[in-house]
Amino acid sequence: MCVCASRYVERLKGVMLGYTHLQLLSEMGSIIHDNPRIHVPVSVRFIVFSPKVGDRLGALAVGSVGMIVGWRGGGGGGGGLCG
Repeated sequence: MCVCASRYVERLKGVMLGYTHLQLLSEMGSIIHDNPRIHVPVSVRFIVFSPKVGDRLGALAVGSVGMIVGWRGGGGGGGGLCG
């Protein structure tokens, strides 16, 4: 699971709940300078929770539903999705 799941991500303007349609755009990755990570271009759709002021949240469920909502401020300014 992504380290940015369940926290506010500035680049997404919300909380990433999951993702779908993950596709590799290349069979080859690249190593940039002396970075220990291999970079592989991908395409992905994120499922993002990003209500606006005044939005009404509702749910239809069998059984019980629980939700914890908190605010942790901005998302950081580093590289990558999670900052």
